[in-house]
Order: sequence, then structure tokens, then C-alpha cells
Amino acid sequence: SNVVDVETLDIPISLYPNPTADNVYVDVSTLLGQELTLSLISPNSVLLVSDFYKKNHTNILELNLSSYPPGVYLISITSENGNVSVKKVVRT
Repeated sequence: SNVVDVETLDIPISLYPNPTADNVYVDVSTLLGQELTLSLISPNSVLLVSDFYKKNHTNILELNLSSYPPGVYLISITSENGNVSVKKVVRT
């Protein structure tokens, strides 16, 4: 059959510092050379940021959380082949 199972793979991605009061840095060095979408999702599941990065992105992506209220946010990285990694970040 031509049915393909799409799996959500946990791509090795790290965030620091976590918790943070302002900037969080996302290490995507395992995804160099791939187009990426970085999404920030609020504690009540609202999509706050969706940034597209071309293949020539750096291995560290920066996100500023200082304008958002304290809480637990989700950072989602989707690679060009559809793999998704979701990490929690705590905004203090």
C-alpha cells in the first residue's frame, strides 16, 4: 500500500536559559541546512509567533519573551520534512 505513517520525531533541540525573563535561545544545530518554522504558543494555546527560517539559518535562534506575561510557553520547531519538536519554556 502507499500509506505513509507520519511520526512526530523528537528532534534533539535545546533551549536556554530556561526559565527566562527575556531572551531564550533555541539550539537547532541538528537541523542546519533545513528550512524551519519556529512557533511560540502561549499558556492558553494561542499562537503568538510563527517565524520561518530559510536553509541558511544560524544554529542558534533567538526569541524574546519579555513582552509576554509569566507562564509556561511552548516552542515548536517544524523542519522542512515535517518533523516537529516541542519544548516547554518558563517565562518568569
